[in-house]
Amino acid sequence: MLQQIMEPFKHDPYFILFISVPSLKTLEVLHLYRYCEEDSHGGIERYLSILCEALAPEVRSTLLVSAPGPYHEEKEMAWGKIIKVPRFGEWKSTALNPTLFFKFKNNPCDIVHLHWPFPVGALACLMEKTSQKLIVSYHMETQRFPILQKIFSPFLKQILAQTNAIIVNSPPILKNSQTLHPFLPKCHIIPYGIQIKNFSENSDILTASRQIKETYKQPLILYAGRVVWYKGIHILIQAMKGINATLLIVGDGPLRKQLEKIVIQEEVKERVIFIGKVSSLLPYYYASEFLVLPSISRSESFGIVQLEAMACKKPVISTELGTGTSWVNHHNVTGLVIKPGDPGELRQSINFLLANPSLKIKLGENGRKRVEKQFAAETMALKTLEIYKQIANSA
Repeated sequence: MLQQIMEPFKHDPYFILFISVPSLKTLEVLHLYRYCEEDSHGGIERYLSILCEALAPEVRSTLLVSAPGPYHEEKEMAWGKIIKVPRFGEWKSTALNPTLFFKFKNNPCDIVHLHWPFPVGALACLMEKTSQKLIVSYHMETQRFPILQKIFSPFLKQILAQTNAIIVNSPPILKNSQTLHPFLPKCHIIPYGIQIKNFSENSDILTASRQIKETYKQPLILYAGRVVWYKGIHILIQAMKGINATLLIVGDGPLRKQLEKIVIQEEVKERVIFIGKVSSLLPYYYASEFLVLPSISRSESFGIVQLEAMACKKPVISTELGTGTSWVNHHNVTGLVIKPGDPGELRQSINFLLANPSLKIKLGENGRKRVEKQFAAETMALKTLEIYKQIANSA
């Protein structure tokens, strides 16, 4: 992908200088995070897959992540390698991976790229003294477990003090994070990006979306993502009381059984369908009127599903959290932005969009244009590569 975007500039002497001088060899980057995309369909996992693919062949990436269970696995990829270390349980959403320290020490690279939140990875960086340069992507604020925040805060601050660069996904994260304020000179804003060409219509997608429309009572509203506490899905379920539409919840997670009970309690069983995990979200985007992202915590830092829906010309209803969600989705431009945790306001917003099809089309078209202009995977990869080259060749 990088080769494609570089092609128009290949004869520009300044561009040649930028590409050739910093590094003449393929950079080796070791990424540390909890899981990879094939085991967990979260936004950061998706981002990592997109980034590693878009950086190749200029960068060979290795993902050092947790396996879903107590086993070890290594897998070669076109862009590098995935190493899964055994997971011996979980504590407060933190995977326990004692062998990660050994694998980290025995995988030499040019740059270590730690993706926070990942406390085990942060500890490995602190404990194992290496000569590699360190970059931290600060993806989100962790708010669910205040006690854990106090425990890990000193380690995080020490890591941020030692790192060569810090990457954040949006201006609001940088502006509103007290943790990052002491390290502003190191911070770089690089928004997430998607492979936009993959979200265009084709006959297979249209056939699949038509089948979805025929299966469920229209109009269809979509939630897509992990079924976890900070997503605010319970608020969306409560809002469905008084909406003449069907909500499709695509994704899975630990709260599914609890949410299914709420569906029964709210008497909206005929209006809320749990789809579970799917191989592709594309048909669901195209079958739905719009996407709803009702998150209630700053743990929702961006919402890559917003980009995907917008690429499919679908409006988004999201919440104002002081993070990147309302920076991605602009109120009355690409969708609607409301306050979090209010079923009544969410219900009103959903009914408003359902009742205004021409506005829905306009917002969807604006969304596609915004994604094309600012959220391409190639742009994300080039900006990240520039930081890699600067760091790798710094003293």
